Amino acid sequence: MHDATSHASNLRLAIAQGVQSSHLSALRALRALQCTEDPEVTIAFFELTSDALIAGLREDLYDAGLLLQGLSDPILKSQRLWI
Repeated sequence: MHDATSHASNLRLAIAQGVQSSHLSALRALRALQCTEDPEVTIAFFELTSDALIAGLREDLYDAGLLLQGLSDPILKSQRLWI
């Protein structure tokens, strides 16, 4: 992902298999809003197993990820989005 001074911005978002469709609907709505308000930012979605998602985050293949399980990893920062 590029910093704020870059001309082109990309966000690589990994989503674990099993994330509920209601959450995916919220992501689609946010994506539509983002396209309208900030069209120069490209968001690429990747659907992966939880293990592949975590490994990809560690290897810097993805900028952010959504998964169902809690995460306790000293390298990665996690934040609960839905309760």
